[in-house]
Amino acid sequence: MKKLLSLILAVSMLITLAACGGESAQEPTNVALNKRVYCSSEALSNSMGAIQVNDGDDGTAWASNTMQKQIDEWIMVDLGKNYDIDSITLKWGTSRAVDYSIEISRGGVEFEEIHAAQDVTSTDDETITTDKVARFVRIRCTKVPSVLMTFMGAAIRELEVIGVEAKDQTLGSETERMLITKTVVPAENDVYVMGRNYKYNELLWAGAVYEYKCTGPVAGAIVGGSSGQFEVSIDGGEFVVYKNEDSFSKEYIFSNELDPDKEHVVRIMKSGDVWAAKVAIEGVIVEENSDVVKDYTREYDLKIEFLGDSITSGVKTPTYSQSYVYRTAEAFNANFNVVSRSGQGLYKHANLGNNGNLKTLYAGTGMETGDYEYGYDADLVVLHIGTNDGANVNKLPTAEEKNAYREKFTEMYVEMLEIIHEKNPNAIILCTGGMMGDFNSVRTQVKKAVDLYKAQNPDVKVYLKYLTVAKDIGESTSWHPGVDGHTKGAEELIKIIENILK
Repeated sequence: MKKLLSLILAVSMLITLAACGGESAQEPTNVALNKRVYCSSEALSNSMGAIQVNDGDDGTAWASNTMQKQIDEWIMVDLGKNYDIDSITLKWGTSRAVDYSIEISRGGVEFEEIHAAQDVTSTDDETITTDKVARFVRIRCTKVPSVLMTFMGAAIRELEVIGVEAKDQTLGSETERMLITKTVVPAENDVYVMGRNYKYNELLWAGAVYEYKCTGPVAGAIVGGSSGQFEVSIDGGEFVVYKNEDSFSKEYIFSNELDPDKEHVVRIMKSGDVWAAKVAIEGVIVEENSDVVKDYTREYDLKIEFLGDSITSGVKTPTYSQSYVYRTAEAFNANFNVVSRSGQGLYKHANLGNNGNLKTLYAGTGMETGDYEYGYDADLVVLHIGTNDGANVNKLPTAEEKNAYREKFTEMYVEMLEIIHEKNPNAIILCTGGMMGDFNSVRTQVKKAVDLYKAQNPDVKVYLKYLTVAKDIGESTSWHPGVDGHTKGAEELIKIIENILK
């Protein structure tokens, strides 16, 4: 009898397990939490990015960038796979949509509307129940109650989708599928970095580079930190400029039409001056079945460090890739490092300011530097300084004051050469300048300083070669070299370096 009861119990358990698919029942959860999000736009005047719509925090929100009542804005969450959806909850923000619809899709191409509302007067959160299977949930907003004059349209504090993973993972009737992406945070060894930065993913100085290699058809990045222009080149192609004008993280897709069967090199370079804040690379975006190439390295032939002012910062060139620095480094397949700042002087800042001299900036005590760990050990250091000092000399009213400035400038130029050699004991030092006419007011002092240093340090390789004044200096470029001036300056500098290296 006991054996019969045991057999019946065992059979009952097997039937129960078979009915459940051999697994314990799943508990419905918020399957939208922190999943990939897409949107039509983001509010510019507030920190209301798409990623805040499903971050689990009711205190944050996504808002569209709109300035009228009638709109066509949407936000969509990719759940990552098909789910049996029990309910969808919308927690509206300051400006809710009074006309809106909820749409779902398995592949992100063909959408089914499962809920629509018009002329809603309530400001309460809303929950819509359903029994549909989907991977994508899209909220389309077509009208808001009023214009807030803040570049903020429909706002949703939180989008929650309650469900369990579906057994059916097919696309249904859809014949194509949306190109799905994912975010990857590369390890430090996966990124080739150039520039005097303090973290591998934070670009501070002009010309700082974050380069990675990825597979698949998509290349992009999530950029945050603070405002700052950056430019992107894929597989050595022409650089495209992006302006990161928001204080919150923002998603950029550089291309979604790359050869899916090849590896692609993506170079992100900071365009602006060190004063133009920083560009932080918080992650890179690839197609969901692709990835970054691990332990990516890049061969180079030379390490060059450029020290200077706004000219070296590439001011008045549309992209840093058009600067004399980048053109020169590319000619020698060089890894380059830039320490420059607009208005920088060797002795005093522009307009006789006290923002710190080049020595303190380079030594790591300037306000944009922090604690810098030296170890770059350049093969060549290009010191392009003196233009702002020359302008300062021209502003002084008396000959006595001009001579005193020049004497101090000479003294500090020698000290600068000493610091450069101390930090880069194996480097050739090339002193130059002259692309802007004000440099001529201290040209004699530069030669005097170089001669003094060489007499005291005969074993250090120090060269002095002047550049020609740029012909495109004028009011339109704030009296800086333009693209043509940087091109000509690079051509001259390349020839000078070639002769030195011979």
